[in-house]
Amino acid sequence: MARTVKKKALTLEAQPYPVPDNWVWTTVGILNDYAGNSVDPAKTPDEVFELYSVPSSADNYPEVLLGIEIGSTKQRVKKGDVLLCKINPRINRVWKVCQHTEHSLLASSEWIVARNGTTNCNYLMWCFKSEYFREYMLSNVSGVGGSLMRAQPKYVQTYPVPLPPLAEQQRIVDRIERLLSKLDAAKELAQSVLDSFEDRKTALLIDAFSGKITELWRREHGLNINSWKEHITNDLLNYVTSGSRGWAKYYADDGAIFFRMGNLDHGTIDLDLKDVRYVCIPSKAEGQRSRVQKGDILISITADVGMVGLALQLYNSKK
Repeated sequence: MARTVKKKALTLEAQPYPVPDNWVWTTVGILNDYAGNSVDPAKTPDEVFELYSVPSSADNYPEVLLGIEIGSTKQRVKKGDVLLCKINPRINRVWKVCQHTEHSLLASSEWIVARNGTTNCNYLMWCFKSEYFREYMLSNVSGVGGSLMRAQPKYVQTYPVPLPPLAEQQRIVDRIERLLSKLDAAKELAQSVLDSFEDRKTALLIDAFSGKITELWRREHGLNINSWKEHITNDLLNYVTSGSRGWAKYYADDGAIFFRMGNLDHGTIDLDLKDVRYVCIPSKAEGQRSRVQKGDILISITADVGMVGLALQLYNSKK
């Protein structure tokens, strides 16, 4: 039987922020009724399991596997359990066990399992996803970083959880999910507009360089498309170079601005100067042929190919 959470608030010093008078601050450890229950699926090789692995959380759907296909000991879980990932807590991985099949439910040992029969599991899930709780998850970790970083269960048990009355928990969940649904719809609409913008921009450029945009102007001035002439870039440009390599060794706290890939963008020809590097230009020929003059066109030819920037002004060096 799940135990009832005692209505004993944490000390004021331990409370992350104020909550309404009928709420109480408790901890994960006080709330959590889960007692570890391990199982080796290989001992029942023909049994089918519904497995909540960390990789499958990205698809929000568990793996359905035979015992023989599961390579290590797992935790038995049940519907309504909330899973909190220990691996690299910077990635906000929280998952609720939903039971999509009739098979036994297992979870990877990389999950911390939270269970409480008197608390709304959806409320706990959203609480664990919140920013304040993520900061706690990052406050005590082991490992050097990335996939080697682990949250430590003994500390997670001490992290505070704001607990309103049960009916209010459901109202909070309903409100969160309603608002998130609206945000998802707005995101889809914004993406649709963005996709349409890219299509329109592409069509505009095609029209611009096929003569359609200036067709009326030419007709009004008695000209036709035959007045256009085709040239190769070598006929039009005075100087073309890819610049030299190995500029990192010339980086300095002051000197000439050094344009990098990050200063270009697909959506504009304006140079982005929010983050710039400076270099002490070497006296060698490589340093001279990489100088940028007003009106020069910069084109990315590696990594994110095809970005174009226009040097419309002379950029001051940092002294």
